Order: sequence, then C-alpha cells, then structure tokens
Amino acid sequence: QPEVDDMEDNFLPIFVCNCIFPGTAVRYLIFEPRYVLMVRNVLKTGSREFGVCMSLESFPDRYNCENELFNSDANKMGCCDYGCLVRLVKHQDLPDGRIVIYVNVISRFLITEVSTHSESMV
Repeated sequence: QPEVDDMEDNFLPIFVCNCIFPGTAVRYLIFEPRYVLMVRNVLKTGSREFGVCMSLESFPDRYNCENELFNSDANKMGCCDYGCLVRLVKHQDLPDGRIVIYVNVISRFLITEVSTHSESMV
C-alpha cells in the first residue's frame, strides 16, 4: 500500500478550460478565485506544473448518452477524462488580483482518480 504522501505526488491540480496540444505554448488570463489560488500554490511548491482539461460544456449532448462515455469521476466534476500536463514558464501579477500565465504544454494524461483540495480539483 502506498503511503498518503506518495499518493499525493500523483495528484495534479486541474485547470478546466479549453483544448490544448502537447508541444504548444499557451497564454491564459487567470481571474477565477479558485484558479488564482491554484496558480499561487503551484508557484509556491516550485513544481510549476499542473493539468489542463477541456470542460464538458463543449459536449452539449453529454447528459443524453445512455452509455458510460460521460460517466467517469472526472466527468462528474465537469471535465474530460484526458488532459495535458503544462509547465508554467512565466507569470505576471496584475494590480486587480488577476494573473497572466504562460505555459508550455508537455504531454497528455488520463485522469484515473478525482479528489478535491482547497476548492480545486486534483
């Protein structure tokens, strides 16, 4: 059985937003309080990495599916099962509390387990 600390190493903060692809660079304006907190925590830990997953709002028929296509834990939290690992390379704090971030998209991942921590999905 893995220790709790070991398990937390496998959890990644998730920013539910749009579709991105490995090998690209993306700029985001972070304004929602839970994501501002997430970015601040990512900067504080020094890892500078988090996940980006596409919102299920992009799939209007998701609730009409009779199969289990949109029935995973990630889907219940409002995002797709797959996402991309990003590394924050630059940020700018704005006077009104918003943050502009620049990330490099590293690789894809599959969400296998969902938890919540400090109002952020991980």
